[in-house]
Amino acid sequence: MGYLQRLLAAEDPPRIPSPIDDFWYQPFGYGLSAAGQSVTPETAQKVSAFFAGVRLLANDVAKLPLELYERQAGGDKTRVPDVPLYDVLHRRPNAWQTSFEWRRQGMRHLILRGNWYNLIRPGPRGPVDQLVPLNPDLVAPVQLDTLRVAYRVRDPKTYEVRIFTQDEIFHVRGVSDDGVVGKSVLAWARDSVGVALATESYAGRLFSQGALHGGVITVPGVLTDEASTRLAKSFATTQQTWHLPRVLEQGATYAESDLTPEDSQFLKSREFSVTEMARWLGLPPHKLADLLRSTNNNIEHQALEYVIDSLSPWLILIEQTIGRDVIIEPARYFAEFNIDALLRGDSQARGDFHSKLFNIGAVSQNDVRRRENMNTIPGGDTYYVPANLRPSDAPWTAPLPAAGPSREAAPVPPRRSRSPQPPRDEEEEGEEIEARSRAEGLLAATLSRLLRRETKVIQKCAVRHADNSEAFIEHVAAFYAAHVALVGETLAIDRAAASRYCAGQASQLVAAVEANGWIAVIERWQAPAYAKGLALLILDHEL
Repeated sequence: MGYLQRLLAAEDPPRIPSPIDDFWYQPFGYGLSAAGQSVTPETAQKVSAFFAGVRLLANDVAKLPLELYERQAGGDKTRVPDVPLYDVLHRRPNAWQTSFEWRRQGMRHLILRGNWYNLIRPGPRGPVDQLVPLNPDLVAPVQLDTLRVAYRVRDPKTYEVRIFTQDEIFHVRGVSDDGVVGKSVLAWARDSVGVALATESYAGRLFSQGALHGGVITVPGVLTDEASTRLAKSFATTQQTWHLPRVLEQGATYAESDLTPEDSQFLKSREFSVTEMARWLGLPPHKLADLLRSTNNNIEHQALEYVIDSLSPWLILIEQTIGRDVIIEPARYFAEFNIDALLRGDSQARGDFHSKLFNIGAVSQNDVRRRENMNTIPGGDTYYVPANLRPSDAPWTAPLPAAGPSREAAPVPPRRSRSPQPPRDEEEEGEEIEARSRAEGLLAATLSRLLRRETKVIQKCAVRHADNSEAFIEHVAAFYAAHVALVGETLAIDRAAASRYCAGQASQLVAAVEANGWIAVIERWQAPAYAKGLALLILDHEL
């Protein structure tokens, strides 16, 4: 017996029921409601409003793209589809489920049972190759003296109990009082759901057993059964009632029934049950087809409130649990749902929003196209600003970098001596200095964007060839060989100068890989002084 098994054996072991024990057929924590109805995750879904709410939340969480990102300097992030965990979360979490099916099942477990458990299995895709869903009714978390959590999992076929550590289970908790085991919504909403079930049950019996009648006929004397039936039928035909009236002997008065068909449908009770289920599930009523308080003017705002107030807490819960239980380097990688599609609004509002961002230089054409699920276009990554934010006769210039090393920041060949220049007056010299300063700023900004592009490519290459430095060097050489044309076009320099630039960049990486320091190289590339140093070399024709 291992250490963990011996530790857990010191506690009172749970009762292991027999195959015919009701334990397996009655989920723990549920039972009869105050209305006398058995409320379980299965029976609760017979209430249409409750089922619709569970289906809505499960489908909405499942349909959103679940992406894996890598954190970048300055708060930026980059999608990393080459990392194996991306494929596990985004496409195929296990051998038989898609990501949609897996997340839909998980949300149903969270709402109906309060916990979503998955066994983490290593395999060809790394430490997290498969996330295997577990039946929440067969899992019992136990917090140890070390404050870590162990999990007792019963096999549904053999009833055998296996113990897993906290590192082997992906556990998303619902609302919890002890922070270890989540509670389902039904644990609190049992009586409300029971009333809704009782209402449906009574209505069904009322209609099926014909509890309604068309009134009462009282006659003097005593009638035979045949005469009583004939009288009731003849009265129903003349009065067009929908149930036969009751025939009473002795007396001659008629009293109409107070219970009308409208009353028998329990319309008010059903309307209230929709509002009640929406309240328990944290949903706006209009999402359960209750449009009494919705108008054409506020329905869009209510949809946004649903995303922000109802859906986002579930998304954040799942994202943070993935970071805790599944991602090995949470300081570097994180998972995030893409909710842009739910927040888009109508086409006119989206167009105005994108236009405003584009006009202040916050987004490029390709940024907008990506958000609208369109392919990018060549040259669409340029950022523009309005002409009225700068002198009309001057091109836009990026802010100059902070004082510090400039030329020395970039590896450059020794400077060539320049031929002496004829003396100039102060005005010409001032204009030339101003023009050169603007040119330096513009070129440094262009170089910064170019270096960011190179950095992203190198980082992806490093992840792909983390255990093969030779393959990494070959990939770097091939990239910079193909990068020459883009460098020349972007920086407006000849091919020879572009080739020297690419050769210098590649040589830095090759030397750094041999010294195991390529990360320091790309960090140096991101420094403003590096881009400014390269800009000075290009302007002085020294590159």
